Amino acid sequence: MNILMLSDVPPSLFFSYHISGRIGYIRSLSEILASSGHNVIICTINPGSCPDIARHSNITTYYTRSLLHRSPFYKYPKRRHHLPIQDLLVTEKIQEIIKKERPEIIHGHDRMLYSFLPLKEKYKIPVVATIHDYSFICPTATLMWRNKICDKSFTRRCVVCKKNESSFVESVLMYGVTKLNSLRVLSSIDRIIAVSTFIKETYAHYVSKDKISVIPGFIDTSKLAPNRPSLKNVNLPKNFILYVGALIPKKGYNVLIEAFEQMKRDDIRLVSIGMNPEKLECSIIHKDNVVVIENAPRELLLESYSRCKFVVVPSLWPDPCPAVALEAMAFRKAVVGSNIGGLTEIVVNHETGLLKNPGDIDELKSALTFLIGNPQVAKVMGKKGYARFARNFTAEAVVPQILDTYNEIIETR
Repeated sequence: MNILMLSDVPPSLFFSYHISGRIGYIRSLSEILASSGHNVIICTINPGSCPDIARHSNITTYYTRSLLHRSPFYKYPKRRHHLPIQDLLVTEKIQEIIKKERPEIIHGHDRMLYSFLPLKEKYKIPVVATIHDYSFICPTATLMWRNKICDKSFTRRCVVCKKNESSFVESVLMYGVTKLNSLRVLSSIDRIIAVSTFIKETYAHYVSKDKISVIPGFIDTSKLAPNRPSLKNVNLPKNFILYVGALIPKKGYNVLIEAFEQMKRDDIRLVSIGMNPEKLECSIIHKDNVVVIENAPRELLLESYSRCKFVVVPSLWPDPCPAVALEAMAFRKAVVGSNIGGLTEIVVNHETGLLKNPGDIDELKSALTFLIGNPQVAKVMGKKGYARFARNFTAEAVVPQILDTYNEIIETR
């Protein structure tokens, strides 16, 4: 089968050391499909430093130029994504790829679908879209308004919300074009894959439920084995709990820091691993009982999972299907998380971890204190979490469901 993947993910992150979330999903899915004999083509945005075409592990990647990426309105130039509007250069490149590669199905993962939409009627290629976040109905893609789940999509409050992370001009633009174009794009997709039931229920307000299938995110366990022996001399504390993710408020990082500092414990550390897209090198900062590691190499991240006591995912936003929780379970670690979004479908409260109200410092502190003081309970939770992970969230469990979706849509065309 010829499969065309569309994603505006920065190409420098493709096939790199260790990535999760949407990027890891696309990479792992592409590699697994290619290794199974399928012809996988990826079309993504060229930031200006990549060749027009590259091949990696039997996957062909086309890098396209973009008119929208040249816009001066981005607050963070290195974090530019496709806007919810057609980009003529991207459309032109997709059409060139379609003529050359003749894909049987197109699998979109983000707003690049806006540039494919004008070609859909002409080429009659079935389209599947995996919904990884809320970017089709929310300019910030978080579904948040003042630290709570937003219940009013496509209103003027979107401008205020987006302005916190963008320029005013981009905020107005994102609100206008999202409201104008999103529902049209969603209605044009033949099948939507929601990575959690929460995503399905959220998008069911805008598109028929019958069009949405719930297929969770997954982890390719072959990517979790370090490429070299255990890092004996790695600069990690002896006893620590682990946070992996962006070091930003919506992830609940500020709440975690406050809860951990209030515990005033000297017998355990908090290791925080996050990505800083504004720089490339790894940096390690020790401050009191907190160790912050930016841009950790793959071996260090995996070793951190292996050595930690348990993993904390304190999200404030309704994280659709946090890969960090899945990775923790794959390493037989208990998860302390927020009772919100996709976490409620991954973590079984009091069985594979503990779920607490998002943003509640006292509840989070209580959960951390309990598992620190009851390591055997944390160990049992980790074992049960691994069994749940093995049943539901491995590539072997999930990828066949995606292939079945492809075949079903192709057969019904």
